Amino acid sequence: LPILRGRFRYQDSTARGNIGGAMAKVIQAGSILGQQGINLIEGVVLRMGFVWRVKAEFDAGIDGEIEIRDPQSGAMSGCILNVQGKARSSFQAETESSFEFPVGANDLDYWLNGNVPNILIVCRPSSNEAYWISIRDYFSNPAARKSGKVRFDKAKHRFDEKAASVLVEFARPKDRSEEHTSELQS
Repeated sequence: LPILRGRFRYQDSTARGNIGGAMAKVIQAGSILGQQGINLIEGVVLRMGFVWRVKAEFDAGIDGEIEIRDPQSGAMSGCILNVQGKARSSFQAETESSFEFPVGANDLDYWLNGNVPNILIVCRPSSNEAYWISIRDYFSNPAARKSGKVRFDKAKHRFDEKAASVLVEFARPKDRSEEHTSELQS
């Protein structure tokens, strides 16, 4: 049985994690899946020409941020999107064209109360699939908020390089005129 010591989980000498009689540290499969998801998100963001930053410390529901960058000139915009990434090996209620993802009330309250736009990216690393929504826009519908889940349309919500121009729009402050960030949409 696992023995907990501080933040680390050790296996006893009869467990499969035993290496030469020593107790081995264990990294669970869920942690590997989560990292694969973050790597998938980072790859897409970098292919867009944008900047990805991991929020490794004090993560309370935001895994990273995307800063919009002009891929041609390299100019940074200062426009940020917070990202909550979720990696799954399978999707709930999946069809060829859609799937559902449950969202906890505490997470939703946290994301909606912030001053930076938040997007949710749900991915399946094994098939290199990722899908996204703007949390504020999706849950502005009271019925969506009450349901506690997101219904992803696989065609409409695909997170790939083609989503770059839409991300620019979501990242732009609503009080900023279009001329300040129009050059970033190329």
